[in-house]
Amino acid sequence: MLKDILNFYRMNSWIKSLGLCLLGLTAKEIVILSNPLLFVLGVVQACFLFSFMYSFHDLSDYISEKRGHFIGNLIKKSILSKKLAFVFSMVPLILSIVILISNFSLNYLIVYLTFIIAVILYAAPKIRLGDIPIVDVVFNILMFSLILLQSYFFVNDLINQKMLFFLIWTIFYIFSLEIIHQISHFKEDKRSTAKFLGLKKSMDLLKMSFLISATFGVFIFISSPSLMIYSLIMIIGSFIRFFYILRINQKADFGRLRNRLGGILEGSLYFILNILGL
Repeated sequence: MLKDILNFYRMNSWIKSLGLCLLGLTAKEIVILSNPLLFVLGVVQACFLFSFMYSFHDLSDYISEKRGHFIGNLIKKSILSKKLAFVFSMVPLILSIVILISNFSLNYLIVYLTFIIAVILYAAPKIRLGDIPIVDVVFNILMFSLILLQSYFFVNDLINQKMLFFLIWTIFYIFSLEIIHQISHFKEDKRSTAKFLGLKKSMDLLKMSFLISATFGVFIFISSPSLMIYSLIMIIGSFIRFFYILRINQKADFGRLRNRLGGILEGSLYFILNILGL
């Protein structure tokens, strides 16, 4: 039963991305120490939003294209109806409203609603902006960036410099992650940015994104003394990814490559620096 629930909400796909939530919750104040309950609620909220995003996406994929995700297979086998699957996909969203109310703020509400709208526009049948090349990458970056921002605004009112750094890092990292994901599904996907550009141009774009990320890191290192350690980690991480991509060809296993970008290690270092108050 528990395994089915985890598969329905695709927890294995987003559990690593909870690091964005941890960065957002600790970017200004060490909430995990000052208000542990609020910290836990922030983490649970991110879990609810990820669960809604992934289950709604998988259900929409099946309705629009009959893709065989876990939810699609349940519907095919008549174990679950489309209506019931939709209700289940809405459960975490409804629960997230309770947490929203428990620590309400206008800034948080704006980010929260923007995230919900983005998920619907990206995946909903007859809209499916996620099927449009370039737009698909933009929306992926937007949705994951909003997870970061909603966690920050759940415990803070005004954005700070460190949070802006995390936002820039997230944009570059999710961009590279999405391009690699699309390359790994190049044969299956009919409409994607990688399909639109072709493998070679997609690889070139990936390499360029790492160099641009490193350049931003250098700029932040020079202009923001308080973020020198953070920006140094960003620079080193970007160059490591760049040289790693240089060594592989288009026939590489890009599905496995997604787990070798070092995002968990880099994010963990940022989180530790947050906890240390640096």
